[in-house]
Amino acid sequence: MRIYLAARLGRWPEMNVRAHELARVGHEITSRWHATGFKPPHPPDRSQRSGDLAAVAQQDLDDIARAEAVVLFTEYGRHFAGGRHVEAGFALALGKRLYVAGPRENVFYHLPQVVQTTSWPMLIRLLEQPHE
Repeated sequence: MRIYLAARLGRWPEMNVRAHELARVGHEITSRWHATGFKPPHPPDRSQRSGDLAAVAQQDLDDIARAEAVVLFTEYGRHFAGGRHVEAGFALALGKRLYVAGPRENVFYHLPQVVQTTSWPMLIRLLEQPHE
């Protein structure tokens, strides 16, 4: 299965590990954000980097469009930014399978087509199940 990994930007090292684990069991990872090394700075005025950030966002949307499923890594606590939620919404709008690995952080993750788990081994098993 072609899978896009979505998570908070600071979790990129973990996502690289997860991507390799999924690839070892036969999945193709379409997300590139965690492997490129590009970490956009967060200046007070983000408009200074608007072109760079727009290119990163477009790459992510393209990678999601190529995927069959999105695995969203969520967390407890307060988090700012939240591009991963936009990625999840885009995946839902395209009719992609959405798996939430962690707590259901917002109302959209309670939709019946969203699969949620807090266990990495369970997520691996769920990805192996046949889908319609």
